Amino acid sequence: MAEILDRTTLKALSTDTRQNIIKLLAKRPHTASELSKILDKHVTTVTEHLDVLEKSDLIKKKETTNKWVYYTLSGKGEKLFKPNYYSWVVVFA
Repeated sequence: MAEILDRTTLKALSTDTRQNIIKLLAKRPHTASELSKILDKHVTTVTEHLDVLEKSDLIKKKETTNKWVYYTLSGKGEKLFKPNYYSWVVVFA
């Protein structure tokens, strides 16, 4: 089934930092501190970007038995950024 790129999703992907976070999470799960080191941004800034991506349902938190919280692509994020086939339809209404 096709995923809909609604206003919230498009807004979440409108910054380079969030696009880079999605690219990194498409490879493997990361913690906020790992992402902040890779992106050379403060961890609170990265956490704010992660919150926006999580609210748009592109990523999700993955709790572990230890204190670390990993972020990974959600089902919607997987469908958009790791598709089985490429077919994009953009409708503006």
